[in-house]
Amino acid sequence: MTEKKRFHIIDTVRGFLLLHMIVYHALWDMVYIFGADIPWFGGTASNIWEKIGCSCFILVSGISWRISANTINKLKGGTVTLACGAVIMMATALVPAGGSVMFGILTFLGSCMLIMIPLHKLLKNCRCSVGAAVSLLLFALFWGTGEKNMAFGTVHLPEVLYRGGIMTFLGFPGSDFYSDDYFPLIPWIFMYLCGYFLSPAVVEACRKRPGKRVEPLTFMGRRSLVVYMLHQPIVYGLLMLVYGKR
Repeated sequence: MTEKKRFHIIDTVRGFLLLHMIVYHALWDMVYIFGADIPWFGGTASNIWEKIGCSCFILVSGISWRISANTINKLKGGTVTLACGAVIMMATALVPAGGSVMFGILTFLGSCMLIMIPLHKLLKNCRCSVGAAVSLLLFALFWGTGEKNMAFGTVHLPEVLYRGGIMTFLGFPGSDFYSDDYFPLIPWIFMYLCGYFLSPAVVEACRKRPGKRVEPLTFMGRRSLVVYMLHQPIVYGLLMLVYGKR
């Protein structure tokens, strides 16, 4: 978003959701790397917490894409985000102590940012309420692709789709695939699209009530990529001081 079109409330919400991610990742490190005893973490409650937080973050990202500046800036932002995702994949492959990340959230967001550039020309005149509803429905229908089914388990997908490579990126992981942070295009792109379609209504609401800065959340929301890239090394370093080296 350009400074002129910046809505503090969106930055603040993004900052809050980013803080949620940081807390979740800190707990993950504590349990799975440093051996902390947190019985509820890793169960149903934490899984629901994670999915809700990630869904909201992706939704806000879709909203922000439509608000943001010209195509050149979108192309630049998508490329940089995708490159940061590649850095995380390579770093976790070389230093696996913090978990293995393949096709994580940054790879997903960078891909969506680039895909939406041509897709916007096809979708920009669609009725937003219908687009948002259809996107949510498609998200629900395709939710089970990682488990080789869709349409709430009523349709079983063929094994030929699950052969790794680009199919894993699309949302059809093979049986030997593992990642601690996996956000394939399907079904998550439909959540991103839902945000895209909701964007005009959100902009209208923000114009009436643009909101005030709530620091440091607003700052974090404006610098979300930098904060995301730095948070895990910082959190891991702090936990090493508490628990000792691993």
